[in-house]
Amino acid sequence: MFENKFMFFLFILIPFIMIIFILEIISYKKRAKIIAGSNINKIMPYYSENRNYLKMIVYVIAFIFVILALARPKWGIETIEASFKGRDILIILDTSYSMAVKDIPPSRLDSAKFAIEELLKSENGDRIGLMVFSGSAELLVPITTDYSSIAFFLESVYPDMLDKDGTNISNALLSGISSFQDDEPRNKMILLITDGEDLQGEYYSTLNKIKDAAIKIFTVGVGTKNGEPIPMKNNKGEIEGYMKDQSGNYVISKLDEKRLVEIAEATNSSYMRMTGNKNDLRRFVDSIDSVEKQENSKEKYEQKKEHYDIFLIPALILFAIGFILGEGKFFNRLRKTSFLSTIFSLMKISLIIFILFSSHFLYSNEPADETKDISNDIKKDKIIKDNLNGGFFGNREFKKGNYTNALQKYSTADNILKENDLAKLYYNMGNSYYKLEQFDKAKENFDNALLFAKDDSLKSQIYYNQGLNYFKQQNYSQSKKMFKESILINENDDDARYNYEIVSILEKKQQQQQQQNQQQNNNEQENNEINEKDKEDMLKALEDKEKKENREQAERNSQKKSGRSKYW
Repeated sequence: MFENKFMFFLFILIPFIMIIFILEIISYKKRAKIIAGSNINKIMPYYSENRNYLKMIVYVIAFIFVILALARPKWGIETIEASFKGRDILIILDTSYSMAVKDIPPSRLDSAKFAIEELLKSENGDRIGLMVFSGSAELLVPITTDYSSIAFFLESVYPDMLDKDGTNISNALLSGISSFQDDEPRNKMILLITDGEDLQGEYYSTLNKIKDAAIKIFTVGVGTKNGEPIPMKNNKGEIEGYMKDQSGNYVISKLDEKRLVEIAEATNSSYMRMTGNKNDLRRFVDSIDSVEKQENSKEKYEQKKEHYDIFLIPALILFAIGFILGEGKFFNRLRKTSFLSTIFSLMKISLIIFILFSSHFLYSNEPADETKDISNDIKKDKIIKDNLNGGFFGNREFKKGNYTNALQKYSTADNILKENDLAKLYYNMGNSYYKLEQFDKAKENFDNALLFAKDDSLKSQIYYNQGLNYFKQQNYSQSKKMFKESILINENDDDARYNYEIVSILEKKQQQQQQQNQQQNNNEQENNEINEKDKEDMLKALEDKEKKENREQAERNSQKKSGRSKYW
């Protein structure tokens, strides 16, 4: 019957409210006796102790009604007819064997499935379909608003589930385009999720057909550029080994972004690399504003009927009655001198504001306004405040130095983020990883931020912090390049210029050191070669000397023998 039962904990406050009332009544009574003595009825005609107790009872009952209203009472069924405005989105998911690689935990395919599930939870009016492909393609769920059906079929998806091996992207895209129910491309889009590896089919002729269809194809890369071996599993799902080529070497599956970027650019769309962060895919789809939303057919659905007004309206009336009971000229003048009365008046005003605003936020479906501004940390890295949900609390945790908590808050930012705001979120996540010294993940998030960034000021800051990220890894050449990009966008950034000069000096020293190390290695190698030659010469000389000594000894022995025979 009540949806927000946790609101019942507010009943704990009732005894404290009654104590405040009683203390106020006792305090007021003492002051009245001091002022009026026995002539209280003549001097203070507005004074009434019973009225004060009645006011207490009225306010307590009103507060009880407020708690019941905030608990959202629901009973009965109401039928609602609603029309949804959204897009037609076909998700084409790669199920080839390379999607079993675990370079994005728990695996590429499982990460993609989890991201799709998060997208389905948004229920933002879009109609969604699901197609899987490897060497062939199969439409599992046609375009629909029944997200539960998509989630059901998504659970049954596993690597190499189709009979034909390979990654025939051409066949999958053409099948996906033909699966739409009409030829109007304005509200249609394809979301291709794959590692982009070993794409088969007539790729370039397919690109021309895709352009003719005028349906935008947004691509999502799953995996890492370094890659990992492809696991081979038995019927129980246990890993028995790893795939090898004909030469007996392990097959390393890597993310191939080149083709995915080409496909996206061919349809004036965009590409995103999946990092494994929560709501990555959802934010990417929400940021797409180049595909129009159109009104879909009206649908009817049933839900429990809200009855909070039954309690809220009497509560407001009782508060008004309580306020009237406390009025009176002399009574008001006396109450101004009371500290407890002042506190209680503030409590009344706060409570009324709480009622009005709580009812709005609990029952309104409109999104809260976002606050956006930029604040820079001194000379080092820069953090951007984006929205009032996970982004706001993430920034607060970041400033406290709780970078892991900041990442968790950033990943739960559920407000609809457009391209530049999405870039800010990735940028701040990159800063958090940078502080945690997870520089590879920081680089990935900075790269994603650059994909969505539209504001030059933001781009300059992204390049700046990416330069610091490379600097920490002692990759001075890339660091120098990033600072240079930052300066080209913002010529007045003195910090970037200073860092550029420092990194240039360090790069030269690093190159000199590398040359010295190379020269030293070469000298050592030459010395080793000389030493080896000297050893050979010494051994040969010793061998010759030994042979000569043996020969001389043999001659002396021979002479002695010949002398003895003569003598005898």
